[in-house]
Amino acid sequence: MSTIECLSFIRFSSIKQELGSSLDRQMFLAERWVEQQNQISDNTYVLSPQSYRELGVSGFRNTIDRRPALSEFLGLCKAGKIVEGSILLCEKIDRLSRRPIQETQKLISDILETGVEIVLIQEGMHLNRDSPNRYDEVIRLATYIHMANQYSQNLQERVSHAKNKLKDKARQGIPIRKRLPFWISYDSETQDYYLNDRQVVVRFMIERRLAGDGFSLIAKKLNARLGDPLYKPPWSDKWNRTTISDTLRKPVIIGTYTIGRVDETTKFHAQDMIPGYFPSIATVGEYKQVSSRATKYAGGRQESKASNHLSGIVYCQCNEKMFKKISRQKVQGKTKEYYSWVCKGNQTGTCDSTPIRDLDQCVFWALDHMKIITKDDSKTFELNKTIAFYRNRVESLATRLETAPENILDSLLSLLGKAKDSLTEANRKLSEATANPTTNDDIAELKTLISDHVQFNIKLKMHFSKIVVNPKEAAKGRGFWWVSFYRGNMLYRTIEAVRASIRSPFAYRVIYRDIPETLLDDREPWEIEGRDEDIPYTGDTIYTPI
Repeated sequence: MSTIECLSFIRFSSIKQELGSSLDRQMFLAERWVEQQNQISDNTYVLSPQSYRELGVSGFRNTIDRRPALSEFLGLCKAGKIVEGSILLCEKIDRLSRRPIQETQKLISDILETGVEIVLIQEGMHLNRDSPNRYDEVIRLATYIHMANQYSQNLQERVSHAKNKLKDKARQGIPIRKRLPFWISYDSETQDYYLNDRQVVVRFMIERRLAGDGFSLIAKKLNARLGDPLYKPPWSDKWNRTTISDTLRKPVIIGTYTIGRVDETTKFHAQDMIPGYFPSIATVGEYKQVSSRATKYAGGRQESKASNHLSGIVYCQCNEKMFKKISRQKVQGKTKEYYSWVCKGNQTGTCDSTPIRDLDQCVFWALDHMKIITKDDSKTFELNKTIAFYRNRVESLATRLETAPENILDSLLSLLGKAKDSLTEANRKLSEATANPTTNDDIAELKTLISDHVQFNIKLKMHFSKIVVNPKEAAKGRGFWWVSFYRGNMLYRTIEAVRASIRSPFAYRVIYRDIPETLLDDREPWEIEGRDEDIPYTGDTIYTPI
């Protein structure tokens, strides 16, 4: 006669099941099984207070390494910390796993090999170390595993099909019932969306962000207002910086609905963006500013007293960042300051590029010679054609799956998966091509902000991803450098900065422009042909050093 410890394993996929009877039912079955064994066995069965629970965790989408309680239990078994002969109680096999047969069988074998046993209460199976050698149990178990996996696959296809129908309605501009941002509600009478009373919370976030507050400070100020029910966070007891940044960085605040899918790692993949679907709570300009990551070290680090219009955006041609260096020298009894941008690789000996002086002046000159010309973009047109093709293909394959014979299901599922991946990739490329286009007004605004190095730096980062400096023929402060402006990974424009000597002023000219949508110099038509050795330089100094 011995005492056997029983540990319950409880899992369900959604919070709705927690609010229902799933948790109570699984606990009741475990307790009743222990009572029944004590009535018919000479051994004493004890239900341990230690229960392994995965509440709101899918047993179908998640692999074992992404299931915390199950991974913990398996690790304890392998470490010998769960006593051999102990029993893991599960309501049925699908509580343990809904993964494919091979994966679930390996999980069970890994547990049984440690001497820990498994009881599947509803299936009436008691598995131990010898079970994998008993033919009848192997067949029964494989059947139950297949049924659990097949049920989840069929359910996923039905849910996916229903969601796709809703997405199609959304693409047509028809309001659909879905989980909404906390400041938007659905009116069942008008069958439309509207901004509810909690819009004041989002407006508060936007206004504080525009005033220069960081996400953590905004969260702190909102938490100070928790006495007002309107300011209660939607998903937790207190506001935090993540909730604030997620709210302000999603295009839903300007009314755009992002259609997408969640993969097995719970990562969201955007597929379509529908502008004007929801009522907007911010202008496009406000969204650009509050969602930008450009505020980090804007205008230079706080601990440095020197202003830096180009903080965090300048790179050397070797891919290392460049920093602003200030040197002082006495000239005719007066101390003069000189500003150079130096590659960080110079400090480590990995790059020998020549520093460039007064890079900010080159940037100011470039902005004064920039004009945006937007043309019909053939690339965007082709991407829209590609999206339409793959969208039709996905719908066609999904319809065929409903009536397809079993012998071609695997092939159709494979084709459907590839078509969905291609559609996602095409939508991603379209989003990149059309997101936040720079306008002539943006360039004009940048030029007005030159006297404010912090705001200039923020706006510059919003419109350009990096400025790359390439010393083509430069030594000891003289020669020529190429200064290239990038948006994303696209080269927009290259300026050539030329200096005859270390004491002479720079002269500039444009040597490259991009064709589909570019920053053009409306003063020199010769730029269209690219670089030309006969192109004159513009050496006038429009801006004085700041």
